[in-house]
Amino acid sequence: MKGWFIQAIRQVVRTAPPRVYISPWVSIGSDGDVLANGDAIGRPFEIPVPVSGIIQSATLLDRDDENSQIDVALFDSPFTAVAANLVYAISDEDGRRKIFQLNFTTFNDNVNSRDSSVENIGKAYRVKPKSRGSKMGRMWCQGITRATPTIALGSEPLLRLEIYPDEPVD
Repeated sequence: MKGWFIQAIRQVVRTAPPRVYISPWVSIGSDGDVLANGDAIGRPFEIPVPVSGIIQSATLLDRDDENSQIDVALFDSPFTAVAANLVYAISDEDGRRKIFQLNFTTFNDNVNSRDSSVENIGKAYRVKPKSRGSKMGRMWCQGITRATPTIALGSEPLLRLEIYPDEPVD
């Protein structure tokens, strides 16, 4: 008698862990200049993501070992680029495209590099598919410094997103 009840519960309650999409590491490009607080880092960049889902966490790898806060603004479509080494500012129109801003503030020291994570974000999003019927799309991003780092060429920070996709992507 109890078996049917347990099977009914299993059909309603998820017993398996959620699917997680882990993006490839993407470079937050830098031109090697000395940056001021609030400057855009390099040019805007793109990161491949499922068409829709929930951003669970994000990791930043500071390969230059700067130990200074970096923010990354995520957009659902192309936005007006802010030139590298100029104050990051977006228009009201671009503000409507903004999904979320990641703030990497606390870093773990790995001796030759540092890493920082933003956890339990829980931000739902939707982007256009790369092509008709595709389950993959992209976010457009811009790095922003909150200190005065000098990021060496070839040691640009890397970003990775961990997402719960609404549909399986593989």
